[in-house]
Amino acid sequence: MARACETFNLPYIRLDSRASYPRTRLTRWIELCARWCNGGWENAQPRYDDLVRAWLGWNRWANSSVQRIIVERQLSFFLLDHQNIDCNLRVWLNSLYQTCLVPLFTQQREMAEEQEAFNKLLTLTEPKKRFADFSVRMFSEQNSSSSHLNLITLHGAKGTEFDSVVLMGIDRGVLPRRNVNQRDQKESRRLFYVGITRAKSEIHIVCASEGENTRGHLVGPSPLVLELQRRLGK
Repeated sequence: MARACETFNLPYIRLDSRASYPRTRLTRWIELCARWCNGGWENAQPRYDDLVRAWLGWNRWANSSVQRIIVERQLSFFLLDHQNIDCNLRVWLNSLYQTCLVPLFTQQREMAEEQEAFNKLLTLTEPKKRFADFSVRMFSEQNSSSSHLNLITLHGAKGTEFDSVVLMGIDRGVLPRRNVNQRDQKESRRLFYVGITRAKSEIHIVCASEGENTRGHLVGPSPLVLELQRRLGK
């Protein structure tokens, strides 16, 4: 799907394990900070206290109450000063780095992997890279914006909602897989339910036509799709 998007020049975000950048605790937190700047402060989504709690949790070197106040102010000043959601993402990330992350990475050596993940995210904002033209708003709306496609697995879709959803490859032998036990069949059923309930208004299910593949296996719509059709009277 990612290759197809690139072929047809469709903007997309991968939200699976092979996402454009490592989605670690820190990079997910940065996404939430961007969401807070993009109006999230108005409805507490995310909650400011949660952002601060995670921030203080990483800055374990701040032992005294005075030090913790200083560390919290670093973050609060940055958030309040960077609510221009049309700001270029690279500018915003560089400011976050200089204001907050440099002291963090300097004081907490065990954050080396998180620093590497941040650097990979920042690299994607370089000219001609995927996020080169991203604003803070676009970055914060990765899971909800209509300006690009969100490529996500069924496992990763839990807890998210979209206006329109396309489920790809819901085929016999794929969901569920061939010759699986009852437990795996129940898990496949649960995943299918997760998929079809992610859509707020419109869903499309793409599956193979009836026939045989090159190995002589029957192919076609998943039994879950056929059951859904029966239940809907189609």
